This record gives sequence, structure tokens and C-alpha cells, in this order.
Amino acid sequence: MCNNPPTPAATARPAATSTHLTFERLRGCGAATCCGSKFPKDAQAIYCWTTKTIVFLLDKDVLTGTSDLFLFESVSHEYGHHVQWLSGIMEASYLRTYRTPQQGDSWRRFELQANCLSGAFIGSVWRSLKRPQSDFADLRLLREDLSTHGKASNYAYWLNRGFQAKGPGACNTFAAKSRVS
Repeated sequence: MCNNPPTPAATARPAATSTHLTFERLRGCGAATCCGSKFPKDAQAIYCWTTKTIVFLLDKDVLTGTSDLFLFESVSHEYGHHVQWLSGIMEASYLRTYRTPQQGDSWRRFELQANCLSGAFIGSVWRSLKRPQSDFADLRLLREDLSTHGKASNYAYWLNRGFQAKGPGACNTFAAKSRVS
């Protein structure tokens, strides 16, 4: 996700939403994106809801220092945001809490849900990847605490919850009473 929450007008969906998704590759942080903003320095990928595009950073540092499973999870997380857009979750989340004291909480729950959706997708295709379980265990350790995405332990919890469920039914972070900070 881009670092700044959108305004309600920016999230309004047309009556007939296209499911079409595109990808844009960037070679460096700070470059202009189709979101109308510069690519953030602390991100691997972002989802632009206005153009339904996943923008992915792919440069020599990423290719030499990051596991392919981390890159796979990053794209899956952003695809989770696309699912949130298509289902109306993005719009409902922002319209409900736009510029209220609960905005930060809603933002974290939104990001943790995208992470759970990422885990659900990875879990659903895991056998076809022919990777050991230890690779997924290592993936859960690659995150750090971020105010927008929650504590690393909760990020890992929701990634694992989706992975184990292999579907989106386990990903209602908005109803969760815990593991959302």
C-alpha cells in the first residue's frame, strides 16, 4: 500500500468493477508510480487502487539479497489488497474510519488482512512449489514491527492463519479481538 491513506473520494468504486490487474516494475525507490506518488523507500511493492496496478521494486539489490519466497509473498500481499478492493473491503474500511481516532487501527487491520490473504494464497499453492515447511517458517520471521502493518509477531500470525486455512475465510481481521496491533 502507499504510505498515505486515500481520501474517501479516491476509494469510491464504479458500479461495475473490472477484475483486470496490471503490474508495473520499477528499478529504484523514489521513482514516480502510476499511483501519482513516488515509490516509498521502505516498500517492496505497493497496490494502486486507482489503476488496479501492483507496482513492484525490482533492482539488483533486491535480486541479490532477497529470497524468491519473500518476493512471492510481497506480490501476494499486494494482490490481497486487490481482492480487498474488488470485494468492497477497502472502501468500507476507509469510509468507516476516515479521519477518526480509529484510522490507525483500521489501517493495521486492513494490512494484516492483506497479509492473511497472502498466506491463504501461498498455502493453497504450497504443495505445487515443492518447498520444505522450513521455508515458510523462515518467511514468517522476515518482518519487523511497523505502525501501518502491525507487530511482526501479529504479521506472522495472520500470514500463518491464512496459510493453514488455504482460503480467505480465516482472514476477518476486522472482527478479531486480538493479534491486530
